[in-house]
Order: sequence, then structure tokens, then C-alpha cells
Amino acid sequence: MDYTLIFNEKKYVIQIDDINDNQLRLSIDGKMVSLTSHRLSPNHMQLIIDNGKLTNNVSAYVSKQDDGKLIQINGHVYHIQDEDILAKQTSKKKSGGGFTKQYYSTHASSSY
Repeated sequence: MDYTLIFNEKKYVIQIDDINDNQLRLSIDGKMVSLTSHRLSPNHMQLIIDNGKLTNNVSAYVSKQDDGKLIQINGHVYHIQDEDILAKQTSKKKSGGGFTKQYYSTHASSSY
């Protein structure tokens, strides 16, 4: 699958191929990386990142945000966003004003 991710305000084109449940092959702007992950808790993962020259074993903490995810690795925090999801969120905000059909059906008969 292809993604355009925004990583600390810089865009990267990423292709992701699943190898198995905990291993991915990534192409990040044409550079190949192998990623193995082990979930230690809901927000904590152990990652083994291999770019063919160097292998890093890091601990990552992931926190979901309204506009993406914050990932903390080795004391550094990275803001990751998916460009497609951001575009959908922006279009939802522009259309409809946030009121749902249920809101209108519940409040249409009440007098103000």
C-alpha cells in the first residue's frame, strides 16, 4: 500500500508491504527498510529497524492525536500524519457544520 505521511511537517511517500503479523518491508522515498515490531502494551512497541547497513533496536511509545500520532523514540517526539486522513477530516469539517441527522430529528420538534 502507498501512503503519503507527514513527519514533523515534511512529506514522505511510503510503500508498505506486509511480510507477516509483526514484520513490514518499507520503501521510504525509494530507500528500503525492514521493520519488525513487538507490542509490549497498547501504547508501547519494541521496533527493530534494518536499512541493510545498520540495525537499530528501539523502544517506541505511540499516542493517538486528533490529527495524527505522536511517537516517542529515544526521548525524541515525532508527529506523524497521514495526508489522506487529514484531507478527509478537513472535508468533513467544511461540509455539514458538525450537526448529525440524529441531532435534527431530536431537536426539530422542540420550540425555542
